Amino acid sequence: MLNAYKYCDVLSVHTDVHDKLPGCKTALIYGNNKWDINWGSETIFLSSMDSDAEILQSVIPKPGRMVLFDADIPHTGRPPVSIFPNYRYSIAFNLRPKQNNTI
Repeated sequence: MLNAYKYCDVLSVHTDVHDKLPGCKTALIYGNNKWDINWGSETIFLSSMDSDAEILQSVIPKPGRMVLFDADIPHTGRPPVSIFPNYRYSIAFNLRPKQNNTI
């Protein structure tokens, strides 16, 4: 999935679990060729989906950075700040464990 966030976008906390297979992962690759820490737009990982959740980790979208995490971890991307003139790009890959298909 290609993500393109701009200033004023409203993003929600979510997980990437689309089925009940254990061991699913998400690989998130940041796509901008330049990033300044003052532009914001970090990805945050939370302790739960509850309104009183705590931020466990925050990742700055550095060029070419890949973050690999369990797909059931609640997370969200933050939009860039108003001084950033473009979109913050990322590509998300949903990775599922290999299934044993027996005939």
